[in-house]
Parts: sequence; C-alpha cells; structure tokens
Amino acid sequence: MLNVPVHPHWCDRQECTATPDRPAGAHCSQPVLLRPEDREAMYLRVTLHQATGLPVLCVEGFDQNPAKDPNPLALLALSTRQASIAAHPLRRLVRLATADAVGSGWVRPRSKNSTDQRFRS
Repeated sequence: MLNVPVHPHWCDRQECTATPDRPAGAHCSQPVLLRPEDREAMYLRVTLHQATGLPVLCVEGFDQNPAKDPNPLALLALSTRQASIAAHPLRRLVRLATADAVGSGWVRPRSKNSTDQRFRS
C-alpha cells in the first residue's frame, strides 16, 4: 500500500517534495520573488513550507537573482504567528521611512485603482 501524502490547498506540486516515494518530504507553496528597488536591498524569495507540524513562512535573501545564483545568503523561518505579529511593526516602520523619504506633504492614495503611488494632498 502506498503512503500518499495529503497536500495542503496552498501546496504547489512542482515545488513540493512530499511524494508517495518520499512521504517525509516538505510541502511548499509557489515562491514569491521580490526584486530590490535599489542596490542596498536584496532579492527575497518568500514561501510556505511544511515538513512536520504547522507551516512555516520562509524568507530567503539573495545578493542577485536566484535564477543566476540559487544559494541564499540568509534564511529566515517564521511561524505563521510570528509572521502575523511581525507584519504590524513592519508596516509601521515602512510608514515612518516613507514619510521621511517623501516629506510630510505626500500621502499614499487609498484607492487600489490609482496608477500613481504618491500624490500631493
């Protein structure tokens, strides 16, 4: 009898390593690649992984596009609770940094339909 793994709804079968031949593999979501906007930032690849227990949010940092060099320079693994809690201070820090960078006369539009990300109030 084959030990067929049950895949979570978010599992991408092309990324997943849990197979009938290898039931101890890890379920993996489709990766999201965030490209840097300047030379100071890193390429980030964000995925969900689940080998045992609960899923973990994995963030890998790359100096260049991972298609060119697949070896991450940094790896951060967060529980879903840690990721949820971290989202709040990250948003606050981004708002603080954005206010300093663009000045107090600039605000972000509330509509998702706007093509301009900043406009003068």
